[in-house]
Amino acid sequence: RPDLAETRVALANTIYPLGNAVRRAGNLTMAAEYYARAVALRPPFAAAHGNLIRALLASGRVADGLAAAIRGVHQAGTIETKRLLVRCARDAPLTAEPPGLRDLLTSAFDEGWSRSTDLAHAAARMLRLNPLVARFTSSVARSATDGVWPEDAVSGLGRNALLLTHLVLAAVTDPALEGMLTSLRAGLLRTVDAGDHLDLRTAMARQCCINEYVFAPGPGEAADAEALRDSIAAALAASTPVAPARLATAAMYAPLHELAGMERLLERAWPDSVAALVAQQVGEPIEERRLRAGIEPLTAVDDPVSLAVRAQYEENPYPRWVRADLIEATTLDALLRRAFPLASYESQDMTAPDVLVAGCGTGQHSITTARRFPAARILAVDLSLASLAYAARKTGELGITTVEYAQADILALASLPRKFDLIEASGVLHHLADPLEGWRVLVGLLKPGGIMRLGFYSARGRRHVAAARAVIAERGLLPTPDGIHAARRALLARAPDDPAGWVAQSADFYTMSGCRDLVFHVQEQCLSLPEIGAFMERMGLRLLGFDLDEGIRQRYRASFPQDALGTDLRLWDRFEAAHPTCFTAMYQFWVQSP
Repeated sequence: RPDLAETRVALANTIYPLGNAVRRAGNLTMAAEYYARAVALRPPFAAAHGNLIRALLASGRVADGLAAAIRGVHQAGTIETKRLLVRCARDAPLTAEPPGLRDLLTSAFDEGWSRSTDLAHAAARMLRLNPLVARFTSSVARSATDGVWPEDAVSGLGRNALLLTHLVLAAVTDPALEGMLTSLRAGLLRTVDAGDHLDLRTAMARQCCINEYVFAPGPGEAADAEALRDSIAAALAASTPVAPARLATAAMYAPLHELAGMERLLERAWPDSVAALVAQQVGEPIEERRLRAGIEPLTAVDDPVSLAVRAQYEENPYPRWVRADLIEATTLDALLRRAFPLASYESQDMTAPDVLVAGCGTGQHSITTARRFPAARILAVDLSLASLAYAARKTGELGITTVEYAQADILALASLPRKFDLIEASGVLHHLADPLEGWRVLVGLLKPGGIMRLGFYSARGRRHVAAARAVIAERGLLPTPDGIHAARRALLARAPDDPAGWVAQSADFYTMSGCRDLVFHVQEQCLSLPEIGAFMERMGLRLLGFDLDEGIRQRYRASFPQDALGTDLRLWDRFEAAHPTCFTAMYQFWVQSP
């Protein structure tokens, strides 16, 4: 009786593990067929949807993966299928707009389905399919406006729900979109007294605050914006009205909290979109100043390199983010068994782990950990009080009470009278004068059998960054707003095959603090896999595995089938030599202590 519901469910439950078996054996095509059959028999089968999408992605069938992800979101609607949809939309070759994808991506921004950088990449691909956006992402079309934008074009952009949602929730990471928006900002400044397109003006102002005013103003534009700000400051001092469109336009060029008398903006009634802008640019900085005063120093900060790094992040807290990702709650034990099913992981009682987040920055990392492990007790430390205040504000907004923030230098943590089940230090230790010394200090804070998740820059993976830094040094540019604007112009002008120009593919390139972190960092030291392996051997640490895309794992297994666990760093070093972009972000991996 093949149409009986119970029969279909039973058959789906039988076919699904066959898909898992052939996937482990490396046959992604057959695995995808089994998963597709399981989904057809049992449409709400969430695990089968997820594995189908992953198998299609790993085999390079990204367009098929996107179609499967759209179905998966509608039929299963799990956090996993939503995250996978964003990844597929980010990478799929789109020549036409898939039905329903625009609305799904708008919801993805609103609900935080994935990292904001992935959402921004996916949204840019969709937006550039829009005829109006496509028209004005052309530099020729933009120059033809000469700063005077057609009314129908401005109105059309102001009605684009995906564009507006993107602008208020995540930095734009597409150079063509950035060019269009920079030109649009100049056009809106010219028509400031018309008082129209208020929602678009406020969305643009919120975008510019998120990217920390990385859009470079044109000739005369900065002076006009400064005159507008002066007139608003004078109106606040005289307690006279300020037109909402004028306030929003001024906020496209500099944050409102820098205005004299900015607190008075909180006392006035505004349209909803302007009220949200005032909350972002006035209310949030005031709250961060309040929180900063209550953050206790856990250690002294007196190492010269640590002091220089702290100064950078006091000026440019990184990253500036708005919406936290959706995270599925789990336990550390379950996460590791799912991520590394073949690893020789020694299970520990970690239902309520003590966690140290070493170098928490602006809180994305610590908040993700708190939501992933709800029963955890988390200490999150950083050098920068500005970053910690940002993190504390975002943590409070989300109602999270399990994270304690403190100012500390990792190098001085050896005296801390606490031990931890899990220590996370991703993207931090390579900013020390001696990354391995910082790692050694953290190993000393680990409980027996404890887990560490680490991230280090790869020398091979950062070759393009080294090339960009050489261009910057050649021009004598400094990490000031003007210097960063000049560096971005120079790097965007490089030929497509120039390694230095490759940095424009990084999401960090599209915010002021991100660009400074990427190519102007005061201290950066890359490691190699042999160096990491030698240190782990000295400290008795065992590698559990890397955080990597399934496609890279499959290529590694095909190259080195003898390493079933995927933990031989000598083989990984050979693999990276043949595929130097596989660790472009970082080496991110998990280890366990004896």
